[in-house]
Amino acid sequence: MAVLTRDTAEVHEPEFAALGAILPDGLAVRHGHARRLPDGTRVVETLYALLGGPKHAEAGLAMDLLLEEFTASNRTVSARLVEGIQSASRRIASENRRSLAHDRFRLDLAIVVLRGLEAMFSLAGGAHAYVLRGGQLFEVGAGDAGPPLGDDDPPIPIFIRAHIEPDDILFLSTGNLLDHADADRIAAWFAGGVKKGARWLAAAIGNQVGVAVFEPGGAPEESRGRQLAIPVADTLRAIPIDGMMSGAAVALVRGVAPVVRLFVPTGSEPHELAQRTRGEDPRPEPVQLSRRLSGGGWRRYFVGAAAVVAVLIVLGVTLPAMFSKDRGEAAYVSAMTEAERAYRASIASTDQGFARTRLREAEFAVVRALDIRKDDPAAVKLQESIKTEIQKLDRVVRVGGIQQVIDLAATGARDPSGLVVEAGTTAYVLDQSPWGVRKIALEPNKPPEPQIVAVRGTQTDETPVGDPLAIAWLYPMDARSRLGVMLLDRDRNLFYQPANKPLVELAVRGASAWQSVQAIRGYVGNLYVLDPKANQVWRYLPNWSGYDTEMKGMLEGAQIGDARDFTIDGNIYILTESGKIWKFVEGVGTEFDLRALDKPLNKPTAIVTGATARGIYVADPNNQRIVVFDKEGRFQRQLVSESFHGLTALAVDEALGKFWFIAGKKLYWAPLPK
Repeated sequence: MAVLTRDTAEVHEPEFAALGAILPDGLAVRHGHARRLPDGTRVVETLYALLGGPKHAEAGLAMDLLLEEFTASNRTVSARLVEGIQSASRRIASENRRSLAHDRFRLDLAIVVLRGLEAMFSLAGGAHAYVLRGGQLFEVGAGDAGPPLGDDDPPIPIFIRAHIEPDDILFLSTGNLLDHADADRIAAWFAGGVKKGARWLAAAIGNQVGVAVFEPGGAPEESRGRQLAIPVADTLRAIPIDGMMSGAAVALVRGVAPVVRLFVPTGSEPHELAQRTRGEDPRPEPVQLSRRLSGGGWRRYFVGAAAVVAVLIVLGVTLPAMFSKDRGEAAYVSAMTEAERAYRASIASTDQGFARTRLREAEFAVVRALDIRKDDPAAVKLQESIKTEIQKLDRVVRVGGIQQVIDLAATGARDPSGLVVEAGTTAYVLDQSPWGVRKIALEPNKPPEPQIVAVRGTQTDETPVGDPLAIAWLYPMDARSRLGVMLLDRDRNLFYQPANKPLVELAVRGASAWQSVQAIRGYVGNLYVLDPKANQVWRYLPNWSGYDTEMKGMLEGAQIGDARDFTIDGNIYILTESGKIWKFVEGVGTEFDLRALDKPLNKPTAIVTGATARGIYVADPNNQRIVVFDKEGRFQRQLVSESFHGLTALAVDEALGKFWFIAGKKLYWAPLPK
């Protein structure tokens, strides 16, 4: 069994996502099971399932019930799968009835069972199944597949039986791919993968996700969970794609999507692909797949083509050579035309994401042209122009002048993950280990020896400090407001240290009601608490004792369960571990469009801005960069340096033209590039 979880942002057509990075909290499963038929024949059934939905845990629950039914004995395939789908639906509906309205969820399911050359499809909800045969795409069970799992009434799933040829490609999807591309183009993408040796491919087009199996029952050994080096229950952040596919196919799934032109004959009306029955399987005779999404008349076309080939052979060697030359010339012209069209579309667009997609298409097309005419001046010139435009879009700025302030590990810090910088003169560093919170002088004439602000057991005017959890700088509302560093411990006690004064405790009403605490922030005297489990940011107004006031949820309908950090400038910006950035204005959230990035955010760690700042700064340590956006979410530039590897905390002061960061347990500062 292989479990794949999404680790990147959305993938937009016509790009393809890498394996292990595309399913939105869903599951892709492969499960083999040996069985004896009533006549004593031993067969091996291989179940491929794609279950898409908003909650990973519930998707796993549904899949467990499906597998339990699938392995049951003395029942037909359809009886096992249909009952499995209905059992899963009943269980999820039961969970929904016990949940609040906003916590309800629905799941879509596509299943195929392979037994030799016989395929048995079962679909529920918005699921779809496709077969690619001979360069043409067929849709299985076209039409509405019934209600998604999780509705009150168990669905009656479609059940289809069909023959599968050895070279067929099976494709399962949680949505209709034809809403995003025509049949010929989808067929071309997957045919390109087959020609380059791919056997197993996970792909995304638009927001539709799916898993394709090249050769029935031929998924690679690496996808079997029991043979992986880590337990199946763990999240697979990366499966070794290079071990599964050739280099060209790896480029396909990593984002270089070839646009292959198929010359598919047309002429006859499309007709139904396969028989459909609902409920119990009457075991009809398996049916051959019929032409569904591409035109008919292929036999006549093939016979005619064969006759033409025969004539050419009779004519001898000269004509085939001329034909080959002409065909090569036509392919070159086609590739250059496609590259130039995509290039012009990119430079004419103001949409950064659209421009990058078109440049990738142009780049791939011009490489095809150079394969036909090596070192062709026109193709080389166009390739250089494409590279120049890509570099402009990348907006890479290498950061120089980075200087180390102090090696925090040498002072006993284990995992420094919080940083506040005040006026460019003082840094406060949080380490959730016993090292606690310490103050470090940043001025050149002062030694940067850490001074203890608070550790576990530090005495205050009331409650001793527990294990430090989060820190923030309290920006004042007016001249009478508090100004200084705030500290929250794991017991949810809040402490405050005015400049050069002892630590005091601040009252916080209802802290026990928080479902979780990921970070805290101060803004115009208010306290804000990021609570990912509640999908909320809580706001407290100040009073004389601290924040003994009613807490108010600032977000409406948010889904931020994997929120990693947040920042405030009057609006609220939230960064998730999966690489999304949300902006909330008066409670309403909009997601940043990250297609303009040359590569997605990979487990980002911090997001920073301020009321007077022009930019939003996001720490992306796995890509060794800090990505800068404007306040509307438009990509501005990326600051890169090898020193950013392992970056855990960030502070930026645009007015001073400096930024500070913690990476590799060391505190650095650097000038902010202009």
